[in-house]
Amino acid sequence: IENNIFYATSQNLLIANPFSQNTGNAVDHNLYFAPAGETGSTWQWKRVTYKNFAAYQAATGNDAHSLFADPQLSSLSAPDLHLLGTSPAIDAGEPLAVVGDFDIDGEARVQNRVELGADEVR
Repeated sequence: IENNIFYATSQNLLIANPFSQNTGNAVDHNLYFAPAGETGSTWQWKRVTYKNFAAYQAATGNDAHSLFADPQLSSLSAPDLHLLGTSPAIDAGEPLAVVGDFDIDGEARVQNRVELGADEVR
């Protein structure tokens, strides 16, 4: 699970993994956001609940290169997955072979470094 944007609802739950035995998971290079902020976010990994992003990272070893920030999407009402030009998701992704050649608009996917999420800005 890499190069994604996770935007929580008012529950502020970003990952819910109730399974106790997981192996080989790669969870990194993502951008997370919750209305209650980083310290008000909730994470569940292998049946353990963590009450903030830093505690989840430290306990699980996941998301070492991930960010917690407002992704600055064009609109939440539609939702519109396009990024504003000041988004921290821009050029923050890993150039994985599986990102594909094109974004949600059919534009070239990697123009500098890949964006997190579905939209390639530049």
